[in-house]
Amino acid sequence: MDLEGKVVTADALLTQVKIANYIVEERKADYVFTVKDNQPTLKSHIETLNLKEKPCDHKTVDKGHGRIEIRKIRCSTQQND
Repeated sequence: MDLEGKVVTADALLTQVKIANYIVEERKADYVFTVKDNQPTLKSHIETLNLKEKPCDHKTVDKGHGRIEIRKIRCSTQQND
């Protein structure tokens, strides 16, 4: 599959350094990954970037497995050059 110039999205299960490097270096694409609390080092690195959030309209609320899950998407104008 040709990924060059495309954006790959993945859930938290695939938020891994090897996968990110493969997408960028080998396939010449970009990615959007989900980062959750079970990756505290990555999450703290993101927080140190002092990103300026832009409002996003996406929020989901699900009930299941004895809990309520709220998911929100936060956006930023930060780019790596």
